[in-house]
Amino acid sequence: MSTVATLPFFLFTFPAGAIADMVDRRRLLCIMNFWLAIIAAGLAALVWLKFVNPYVILAAVFLLGVGFAINAPAWTAIIPEVVTKEELPAAITLGGLQLNILELSGPQSAVCCCLYLEQCRICDQRILFSFRDLGVAQVAETH
Repeated sequence: MSTVATLPFFLFTFPAGAIADMVDRRRLLCIMNFWLAIIAAGLAALVWLKFVNPYVILAAVFLLGVGFAINAPAWTAIIPEVVTKEELPAAITLGGLQLNILELSGPQSAVCCCLYLEQCRICDQRILFSFRDLGVAQVAETH
């Protein structure tokens, strides 16, 4: 899963940086956010229709990664246009902090939701065992 999630950054970040320098960054950000919304809505629809299997999830993760990989260079390049020079160091720090917090809290909150709802069959002891070390989810002996 992590390979599929990080592979788009390896493949598309450098070309996306060149594209962000050649086109209107705001338009590129709008297009990529629309792309991310379409992929997320498509995955939600497939889950609702019960057409989800591991390959669909991996494809959705890859396509979301493509969106984020193309979005990242444009977003970092547009920050100086959005904030003043005095606010620029704080804006850059907050942008990096936001991504780090989301990378840490996203999977743990998903695991907590799966444990709470008990409908997500992918959340078994093998996956939850790694979260025990983080102190987010305790693996129950009943699972």
